[in-house]
Amino acid sequence: MLTRSNCFRLAPFALFGTLASACSDPEPAIAKVFASAIVTSGNTVGVNDSSICQLQNERLFSVGTEADPVSDGTSVAGAGVGIECIVAPSGDGFSVTATVRVQGKGSVFFQGELTKTGVQTGLHATFATDDIGVFDATGAKTCTFTYTPLANTPDNPPIAAGRIWGTLACEEITNNSQSPDRVCRGTSQIRLENCAQSK
Repeated sequence: MLTRSNCFRLAPFALFGTLASACSDPEPAIAKVFASAIVTSGNTVGVNDSSICQLQNERLFSVGTEADPVSDGTSVAGAGVGIECIVAPSGDGFSVTATVRVQGKGSVFFQGELTKTGVQTGLHATFATDDIGVFDATGAKTCTFTYTPLANTPDNPPIAAGRIWGTLACEEITNNSQSPDRVCRGTSQIRLENCAQSK
């Protein structure tokens, strides 16, 4: 593996541009996450209530803490954690695509064009459990994202290039693994850092 320390040792022998180019670029930071995700029944009768959802507090996962987020590729209680995320400047806001997976538990995906302030609307998201399958919010069933600055970082904005902090909420997410479909509510408190800053 070519690391920065290896580059210094190999520098005297760097007769070709390839090594010099590789040594000029710092290694990318590893994405980190603190997140919890739940699929549960909602409060809208006939839409996402307990008779429609047929689930009660189905916790997908909870990984990391505010003070100690976990890195992509690590394990928590024997479960591998995978993170793919982009928070890229786009016009006056940011283009965000993110997926967090926990082995044996499930995953959360969300995507949208976000502004810098206010409650964000119109996001697409999916929540997936390993035992039931995918709950999808599509079409008119869009989701919101509410920024929540962290207690230990009050001076930092909750969204910036490469990071996002807040709560994802989807009032109607549908799973079609049975008939009639389950329609539930999905929420995820999430903090992502060291994400890619370009698409």
